[in-house]
Amino acid sequence: MILRMLCVICKDPKLATAKDFFFSGLDIARNTSNPLGSVVTPANVAQIPGLNTLGISLARVDYAPYGGLNPPHTHPRATEILTVLEGTLYVGFVTSNPDNRLITKVLNPGDVFVFPVGLIHFQFNVGKTKAVAIAALSSQNPGVITIANAVFGSTPPIRSDVLAKAFQSSSTMKFAHFLVALVVLALASSIATAVFVNGKFCMDPKLATAKDFSFSGLNTPRYTGNKVGSNVTLLNVDQIPGLNTLGISLARIDYAPNGGLNPPHTHPRGTEILVVVEGTLYVGFVTSNPDNRFINKVLYPGDVFVFPVGLIHFQLNIAKNPAVAFAGLSSQNPGTITIANAVFGSDPPISPDVLAKAFQLDSKISSSTMKFAHFLVALVVLALASSIATAVFVNGKFCMDPKLATAKDFSFSGLNTPRYTGNKVGSNVTLLNVDQIPGLNTLGISLARIDYAPNGGLNPPHTHPRGTEILVVVEGTLYVGFVTSNPDNRFINKVLYPGDVFVFPVGLIHFQLNIAKNPAVAFAGLSSQNPGTITIANAVFGSDPPISPDVLAKAFQLDSKIVSYLQKQFGGNNNNELWTELEFPCGIVKSPKKNSFEDMTIVEYVFVNGKFCKDPNLAVANDFFFSGLNIRRNTGNQVGSNVTLLNVDQIPGLNTLGISLVRIDYAPNGGLNPPHVHPRATEILLVLEGTLSVGFVTSNPDNRLIAKVLNPGDVFVFPLGLIHFQLNVAKSNAVAVAALSSQNPGVITIANAVFGSDPPITLDVLTKAFQLGKNEVKNLQKQFGGANK
Repeated sequence: MILRMLCVICKDPKLATAKDFFFSGLDIARNTSNPLGSVVTPANVAQIPGLNTLGISLARVDYAPYGGLNPPHTHPRATEILTVLEGTLYVGFVTSNPDNRLITKVLNPGDVFVFPVGLIHFQFNVGKTKAVAIAALSSQNPGVITIANAVFGSTPPIRSDVLAKAFQSSSTMKFAHFLVALVVLALASSIATAVFVNGKFCMDPKLATAKDFSFSGLNTPRYTGNKVGSNVTLLNVDQIPGLNTLGISLARIDYAPNGGLNPPHTHPRGTEILVVVEGTLYVGFVTSNPDNRFINKVLYPGDVFVFPVGLIHFQLNIAKNPAVAFAGLSSQNPGTITIANAVFGSDPPISPDVLAKAFQLDSKISSSTMKFAHFLVALVVLALASSIATAVFVNGKFCMDPKLATAKDFSFSGLNTPRYTGNKVGSNVTLLNVDQIPGLNTLGISLARIDYAPNGGLNPPHTHPRGTEILVVVEGTLYVGFVTSNPDNRFINKVLYPGDVFVFPVGLIHFQLNIAKNPAVAFAGLSSQNPGTITIANAVFGSDPPISPDVLAKAFQLDSKIVSYLQKQFGGNNNNELWTELEFPCGIVKSPKKNSFEDMTIVEYVFVNGKFCKDPNLAVANDFFFSGLNIRRNTGNQVGSNVTLLNVDQIPGLNTLGISLVRIDYAPNGGLNPPHVHPRATEILLVLEGTLSVGFVTSNPDNRLIAKVLNPGDVFVFPLGLIHFQLNVAKSNAVAVAALSSQNPGVITIANAVFGSDPPITLDVLTKAFQLGKNEVKNLQKQFGGANK
């Protein structure tokens, strides 16, 4: 999977400006006079450097009249949520095995549709006029991939014995028979996870329809005659059930003239990318500590701006006319949170010993700490004044009242127990996803234990359409590998030993094979609460009902007879009568040239090693590899803990893939990983040794402390953006491994960001947002070093 980055990202972060988070011109129509009749204008990390690591991007798609086509493709690293601005589009996608159902819909202006990550999808203009759509994608670099070539056409090829065992066929297989082999792949797959398009909680996934992925009416103006002068129409999993597990949502924001304000707030579970459709907006956000810099910009129609996940941000209409913007958010339930209440106002309260050690304060209140306490009172006012108070649905709305959630909803015991491997493939995957840990819902991460039998235990070639995997070997010796995306389809492989770590990028074919005489065990973190498994070839040519032959013929530049033959091979026999009612324009598809398939291959280079300037052709297995996570670390410091972080700095191949791994060592008798927040990541932690007292605090208005004592083999989840900690309550050392749903999780102190930004946020914004007088705001800013002059 080649991941693409820009050298501009290497700049000193202190030099970052509003320009790094800004893009202009998305309102300009593009030329669609090409063979496909469409043009995609991306606003991803290449255009907006500040998107790097933030897991979201935006695109404008222009379609020519009478058949402009955005051809069938898959984004291996992103879910797409599309809203039509002009014209009429016929769109669809195909679900994963074993059903391979075609979900389709005709969209009109204001309609919204979701294309789940990793699934084949397309858009087709069936109207007589041009069409325009805006798409948000849950990755800063979504990518494009053709899977069939990756399986049987890799360079060098995957070992024949691996393929033979995986597909239960002869070890000698000619490439000409790869279509038949893919049928065997579909039948032999040992992990066939259906796509839960709207979550498993409400309906049988076989009953899901296009309605579960669509929404109408986003082109209608909203009422803004309220206190703040704005109205947010959020399309999350409540409005579009199919968004569940897919990590993205969309919003329309209407602003009243002369000061309509979307007040300062933070989304603990989502980065926001905003495009202005009408009007003029003054927008800004504040960076994390220690700088707490205020990044701001005036936006006009067609301008795009990024608000990184977990950071305080706002938008203000500074013109005499109404304003309208659309925003994509990298979560299906972004949420809103006030951090100060969570730290000092939890119910029950966090232990004073924990807070005293974390903040290096005496547990008794002194005159010096009284001043510090005053700002807490002010931040309580901030919490009460907030006009948008979204509770954290820690285990999803589907099963229970979130106020009833307990530590049990975020924990699991027994992952230290060996599993049975006497099956056909010689492996056993124990997956801890949202089914086993309800609190994982919406949080974009899961964990798995994999047991391998001696002498060839195999986790067969497969792809996770919704998750990058980062694997650490605990016992044994594994031969692992994955195949990059087109056009190179390179095979990246490595032999791993205990303590070694390897990354399998989202959407790519990968496997693990035990090549030793002893059993092997590995743990894997995945960047989705429901990663899924899929066989793509069946989805393209074997969907039910089948994709239109006109769409496939034009997309792959094949004669319609060849398309029909391929559909027969994969059980997707076409009935041309199915398509007569759509009245597709005639003469769109021309007879292809001999090499036209190669001419139409979509080239998407992705720099898998994330070393920002390196030639992607030079990427090697070591770019996805780390050794030594089994070595104890020194905990003789002030807090008595040591975090060994494996992020993009240690494993370059993690860049853009939204996941990382840590080892945490705790000293006996009180070793503490102090209260903190990861603005860009959910954490799922597994205890290997010792006994830990852990906890996190929910968001406003409840600010509840969810706590648990963990023993070896126990697992606990800390939702993205929430205050959390771990404390060793035993007399011996403790060790834990944690996966985080970002390649760069980050740490932030919110109070400083609100009132201590440099330059400071304007008094007008703060006074209106927090319903405070100017003098009170000035005093708070003096306390935090961000005083207005």
